[in-house]
Amino acid sequence: DFDWLFKEASAIKEGADGLIFLPYILGERAPVWDADARGVFIGIRSHHTIKHFMRAVIEGVCFALLQVLKMIEEKSEIKILYATGGFTQSNLWLQLLADILNKEIRVINNADASATGAVYMGMKAAGFINTWEETRRFPMTEKKILPDTDKQKAYQKYFSIFSQLYGKLKDDFEALSQ
Repeated sequence: DFDWLFKEASAIKEGADGLIFLPYILGERAPVWDADARGVFIGIRSHHTIKHFMRAVIEGVCFALLQVLKMIEEKSEIKILYATGGFTQSNLWLQLLADILNKEIRVINNADASATGAVYMGMKAAGFINTWEETRRFPMTEKKILPDTDKQKAYQKYFSIFSQLYGKLKDDFEALSQ
């Protein structure tokens, strides 16, 4: 019951009261590139409840996306992110993503955004449009989510810890995989 899950997780403040989740359940690709990486909860205390764990899972996934975003932005700044798929049904997840990434998120009202993107690329390649900005004349945004800068600042501390955990645990992941 995803509605229940997100309702429960929304009752917990950012940072899940010091509980952090590495979402490497199936190993990890960018930026870690390690099939042996594992999922980990760190910071567990006796007062943590299932609500904290659920919040930490969502935040951990968003932190992993922030790592990828930072790599991309080494080449080119991104101001707006477009989102589609099942997770966009959760206002909590969208807001956490906007807050953690510190980006405006626009939810696409098209069920098949990948195909739409391919069409735009084809239009540009064929000369029907000359710039990506021209795609804006095709309305596709259902809603916009803006980051909460106060929460984003709080998340910086947790992201810093999250970013260091893999390096500290890499050898242990490798040992566990043998």
